Amino acid sequence: MGSNAVISVLGFIIIFTFATTTINKRNSQSYENTYGYVKYVTSRDIARNAIQVTLRKIDTLTVLSSSSFPVTGSLNGGTFAVNGEIINDSTVRLTSQSTFETTTYTIKTLMHRMHLNFEPSKLKAALGVHPTPLGSFSMQGDKDTIDGRDHDLNGNLLLGSPDTVAGVAVMKKADSTTVYNGAQYPTTNILGSPPIKVDSTIPNADSIGPKYKTIADYYFTNGKKKSDSVITSAAFGSASQPVIVYCDGGSTANGFKFNSCVGWGILVVRGSLTFAGNTTWHGLIIEFGNAALTFDGSTGNAQLFGGLLIGGLPGTSYKLGGGARIFHSGSALSMAQNISTPFNYTFLDWYEKSSPPPN
Repeated sequence: MGSNAVISVLGFIIIFTFATTTINKRNSQSYENTYGYVKYVTSRDIARNAIQVTLRKIDTLTVLSSSSFPVTGSLNGGTFAVNGEIINDSTVRLTSQSTFETTTYTIKTLMHRMHLNFEPSKLKAALGVHPTPLGSFSMQGDKDTIDGRDHDLNGNLLLGSPDTVAGVAVMKKADSTTVYNGAQYPTTNILGSPPIKVDSTIPNADSIGPKYKTIADYYFTNGKKKSDSVITSAAFGSASQPVIVYCDGGSTANGFKFNSCVGWGILVVRGSLTFAGNTTWHGLIIEFGNAALTFDGSTGNAQLFGGLLIGGLPGTSYKLGGGARIFHSGSALSMAQNISTPFNYTFLDWYEKSSPPPN
């Protein structure tokens, strides 16, 4: 019995030792697998964040060159290096490589790099209306004016300037009839070459407007469903420092009212827009949204020197009164075009690889 007991104890020890070794090995493998994945994720995140770091660094460079690279640094306990290849003046390839302990991660991306500038030549009228059919058009007095002749920044007519556009541009002939009938004094209230033009190439404000949201200098929201958000006695920018103002009416395109305001640059409104109290804007106004919009400049000598582009759904309406004026100004549109904005990047290709791959 004694020897059998000894043999049993030894057998139990051997089995216990083998089981313990197996458990420890499995625990070790589990730890390596888990930590290996941690290293993989950390290295991946470093490489991705390094792309963002690089974009921030080169964002201020008007002209990229080979001397701009590599961009190197440390993040989250690891390191990165981003090299750049200049394909042409608007395309760049970035290769980001990160290292976290024994794991490296590589990202290669091809990007299109450009400023978000609205070319004045695309707006071929003092007022361009993209939605069709036009809901209504109203000019209430003989002093209301839409003028496609060229003016300076402050609305003074530039006699002899070759930069003359249409007064109003619409998408279809039926819309031109709506404009003509609603003007009351169409031969004197609407001027340009021609005064009213049918043009199916009018830019779609609904595809242009949203791009300005992330680069705006001023940002306003309106979560109300019925009443306008009122902005009173505000001054935005100057002739030497034009700005971008973005008004977001949300998915229902709620409205905004500017009262006794003045601005220079680009005003983007997702929703309906009202100008009152001698409000004056120098530059470009883009109005868009998922609704039948209204532009109302019918009270208090509203003035725009530059150009107005309206989007929205069919049924959009336009109303002037109280001596309101919309004057084409090539110099005001050029000023708006030359606003110094961050570069806009479009990713054309994206490739990722880890070495060694996670267990």
